[in-house]
This record gives sequence, structure tokens and C-alpha cells, in this order.
Amino acid sequence: GEGNYVPPHHIIAALEKLGLRHNFTRWLLNQAMQAISALTKAGIEIPLSVNLSASDLLDAELPDLVTQILAMWDVPPHRLSLEITETMMVEETPQVTEVLRRLHQLGLTLAIDDFGTGYAGMSYLQRLPVEEVKIDQRFVRQAVRTKRDREIIASIIQLSHRLNLTVVAEGVENQETADMLWSLGCDLAQGYLYAPAMPLDEFI
Repeated sequence: GEGNYVPPHHIIAALEKLGLRHNFTRWLLNQAMQAISALTKAGIEIPLSVNLSASDLLDAELPDLVTQILAMWDVPPHRLSLEITETMMVEETPQVTEVLRRLHQLGLTLAIDDFGTGYAGMSYLQRLPVEEVKIDQRFVRQAVRTKRDREIIASIIQLSHRLNLTVVAEGVENQETADMLWSLGCDLAQGYLYAPAMPLDEFI
């Protein structure tokens, strides 16, 4: 109530504790559709990413909810990307795999966020229907100075490309880092070098 910054994961944890995660996911997806509609009207045909939580992946009704909301807003599935973190997949269950499979069948993009920070390793990239890998910023920010981090990034890029996955680097803050990533074959990058977070109207 004092206007202080609260980390997003604290908000999500509170919502889940109160049993409001499903309602929040519905609200979040509707907000994403509204943003995609505004971008389309402005002639900006780019996909929009939404982060899912571990409890979302355990919700067998999630694919039906996504289908319903896409239809309601008349948004093509390829305009929506859903991101899951690697740590969510440590306990990969048939239920989670089925939810991901059904989401993939809708035609949207599935991405692994913060890749390299979990414990599941790279092997499950072969089993899960994902199209995009996002390298965690903790590796990216040290990559220019630290050979070990560069080698980790190079390994992620090489493996991902063998599996026909797109690689995105998170937390790119300067041109030197961007140039290094391009030299390693990274496909895309995001970070303060390009823009900070901003309201939708300002982005447009």
C-alpha cells in the first residue's frame, strides 16, 4: 500500500496461496488478447509472450481456456507465445506433458524461459513440444568477461539448433554482448540495449 515495488513471483505466490491463480490466468490471457488487438490495429504484427506458472501446467482445463479466449478475441494462435521456466519441469508428469501437447496443437508457440538455471538438463527439450529456448540473463550478462558462461551459451545454442529450436538471449544490455551472441549464432535477443519495459501505448 506504500507504492513499493513487489517482485512478480511474490504476487503469483500470494495468488496461488489464496486459490486465485486460475482467475488471474484468465484475466492475464484476456489482457494479452487486448494488447495483441491494439498492436494489430497499429499495424504491428508481432507475437506476445505470457508466462505460465507450475500450477497452470497442472490445470487440465488450460488448453480449453486458451482456445476459448483466442476465439473470443479473434486472435490467430501464432500471435501468442506461452513461456514456462525450466525449474517447473523438474518433476515432468504425464499430466503436464499432456497439457503442453494440447497447447502445442493449438498452433501457438511454447518457450522455455530462464533456460540453464534448472536441474532437468537439456535432454527433455527432445521430449517436450517447445519451439523456443530463452537463455537466462545470469549467463548472458557475464558472457563477455567469462569464458565458462560463453561456453555454456554456445552449447545451448548448438543443441537447440540441432533440435530446430529458436534461441533468445535475455538481459542484453550493451552492443558488445549482442555482437558476441550473434557470433555464437544466437537468433534473437532482448534487454535494455533495445528498450526497458514500458506501457503498451508508449511501445506502439
